[in-house]
Amino acid sequence: MPFFLSADEQTLGRGRSGREWISPKGNFYGTFALDARKSDLEMAQVSLVAAVSVAKVFSSMGLRPQLKWPNDVLISNAKISGILLEKNGTALLVGIGINISNHPTSASYLTTSLKALGVNTTPNDLGSSLEKIFLRYLKIWDRDGFEPINQAWSELAHKLNDEIHVRIAGRPDQSGYFRGLSSDGGLKLEVEQEIVVIHAGEVFF
Repeated sequence: MPFFLSADEQTLGRGRSGREWISPKGNFYGTFALDARKSDLEMAQVSLVAAVSVAKVFSSMGLRPQLKWPNDVLISNAKISGILLEKNGTALLVGIGINISNHPTSASYLTTSLKALGVNTTPNDLGSSLEKIFLRYLKIWDRDGFEPINQAWSELAHKLNDEIHVRIAGRPDQSGYFRGLSSDGGLKLEVEQEIVVIHAGEVFF
């Protein structure tokens, strides 16, 4: 059974690649700890499970979220949530941050918050809803594999079939058309009429 905890604020919050994640009071900061009993490639799919779960919470609020591979949730092209996976021994830590009452204004990309979108909630109420939905989708993934998650994620995919750019550590950037997810959760990029599957990278538009 996953273990869940949340914090009112974080003084050393971080995002991907060790980037600073500003974490003031009023937003949601939660972590699920899971038993990492599957392969690393399979456990990486949990970020997509989490993204679908966050999106479903937003949908229940009347919002129209979209998902940006691998782990961002957007509303009206602006980032409202980020997800970070970290492995610690035999545990997988799934960190989720959601902008509720405030959002950064100095970021190099668009951001928003639930308050800015006219939605009122609290971190505790949102966390309670997210925990239920995440556990539901985690059970589906554990029982039925990645395909149901792939389908749910793809229905909310941002820029599907549009041209995108992918930054890959230690390799040249790649550009092509976003053709959805592979059967194991990788990004399918069409480059010169051939499909390239990318498992680790950062997408830009």
